[in-house]
Amino acid sequence: MGSLVEQNDTLKISVERGFPVHLCLEEHVKRPFDADDFFGEIFKFRNAGIRRYNDQGVRAHLVQEMPDGKWLYWGDAQIIRQTQDSVTKQTYGEYWIQKIYTPEEQRIISNAQAPPGKSYFAT
Repeated sequence: MGSLVEQNDTLKISVERGFPVHLCLEEHVKRPFDADDFFGEIFKFRNAGIRRYNDQGVRAHLVQEMPDGKWLYWGDAQIIRQTQDSVTKQTYGEYWIQKIYTPEEQRIISNAQAPPGKSYFAT
């Protein structure tokens, strides 16, 4: 017997679903962003499915889902609130950015943590 609720420790979202549009890899490589650059900003997200993310106080990996479906790990987020809608089968919420990886950390963590073949840096 399965569960309708999926437990997640990774907030994987595209720009369309709430990933910060101004968090751009090309700019990050030129002048690395820091979590302080986003201090006080609250971001909204939505994802398909009934998902339960870590509560505030426990980090969630912040992953950008790229247009080609690849995963790009950016750092850690704190989920502030989340709502699961069983009618639309969507999860909505808000988060803030706790930590942003350096470009080199992004490469290492994306290659180590993404499912096989899904790392943005995979060739």
